[in-house]
Amino acid sequence: MKKSIAAILLFVGTLSIAKAQHPLQSEIVYNDEVHTLYYIFLKVDSKTAEKAWKSELDKLGKVNDKKGEIRVSPITNKNFAPDLYEAPAFVDEIDDFSRVGFILLDKKGESLMDVDQSQVDSFLTNFYQNAYYLEEVRMAEEDLKNADDLRSRAEKDKKKVEKSMDANLKAQEKLGKKIDQAPEDIRRIIEEKDTLLQQAESAENEGKTKDEEISKMDAEIAKNQQKADKANDKLQKKEEEFEELKDELVKAKRALERAEKVYQSKKDTLDRLKSLG
Repeated sequence: MKKSIAAILLFVGTLSIAKAQHPLQSEIVYNDEVHTLYYIFLKVDSKTAEKAWKSELDKLGKVNDKKGEIRVSPITNKNFAPDLYEAPAFVDEIDDFSRVGFILLDKKGESLMDVDQSQVDSFLTNFYQNAYYLEEVRMAEEDLKNADDLRSRAEKDKKKVEKSMDANLKAQEKLGKKIDQAPEDIRRIIEEKDTLLQQAESAENEGKTKDEEISKMDAEIAKNQQKADKANDKLQKKEEEFEELKDELVKAKRALERAEKVYQSKKDTLDRLKSLG
């Protein structure tokens, strides 16, 4: 029963694809002569269409591409017609579509009249499917590229947070040294002040000089204390900032994990798609 359902779905899918494909033919002017063009329209990037078209034309014979003109000559596969000598081929952009086709010429350079239409239609239909397959691959590759860009941005964001954390810790270390050094500097100045006070005053001028020195020492003590207090405030802010950075790092790591999961999924999809080719 499952096989029957699968067969029905495959049949319906094939009908849908076939319905979308319309090998066409009409007259065009080529080398100042009217010739029959066999072609098909498809909504595929022109570069992708040309790549797929050249690959398909290899089945007819040697593909020559000179100065933007594609020509199949000599012909090695004459399923279209026994008298087929060469096939100039074209890829044109018309609005959002690519028109892809060829004209079939005999040795005199005239359009062949007796052509196996079913073979030509089958050739164009196969090309249509291959072209869309290549377009799917191209889009899947673009999808993977976008996912890689997302992953790269997430990696950069994570590294940026980690760099900020390193800078924060270095700043904390530097501030800590300043705070640790401040009591020693203050103690040294106080000891110098005490020594100065203990010295005997031998003259009035000397006493005045000592008073000035003591005032300077008091100012230096106050300045060092102020620096220590300021360093303490900065250290507290850095510690608070570090806690915020830790939260940011957790978020950045989760974002990177999500981006890597998306990237791997896109890569697996592309690998599966390529395995169908």
